[in-house]
Amino acid sequence: MLLIARSTPLLAASVQHFSDEGVDVFGLAIANVEPIAQKVPAHVRALILTSSNALPSLPKSAFKLPVYAVGKHTARLADQLGFNVVYTGKSNAAAMAKDLPKDIHYWHPHASNASTKWHAEFDLTVTSSIAYNTHYINDLPSD
Repeated sequence: MLLIARSTPLLAASVQHFSDEGVDVFGLAIANVEPIAQKVPAHVRALILTSSNALPSLPKSAFKLPVYAVGKHTARLADQLGFNVVYTGKSNAAAMAKDLPKDIHYWHPHASNASTKWHAEFDLTVTSSIAYNTHYINDLPSD
């Protein structure tokens, strides 16, 4: 038996993946994600995605922006939705930031509890916005 504990948007796909491989799986939702509708800031020229959880909050006008995605999962989902993915990182935002061009004004829609310190640490011009709230469960199910 494999226990998978993830946020609601990602749980079903994870459970399905392992079930398809013949693994007996129990999925536990540990958080719910609440999207916050966004508008593309007028002066940005590219989009930084550090989580696929931001995708539901983005307007259609964001599809034309080049996307710099933190990893394969986020890049794949953005691409499937029709976003223009131009970069796929290998691990985390700080590692990705090292590769980002410095002469672009980026937009970074992120979680309410996400750190954005790396924007300044890597001398990037970034407009940051809270694109979703994450609500963690307080109690585990009794069964």
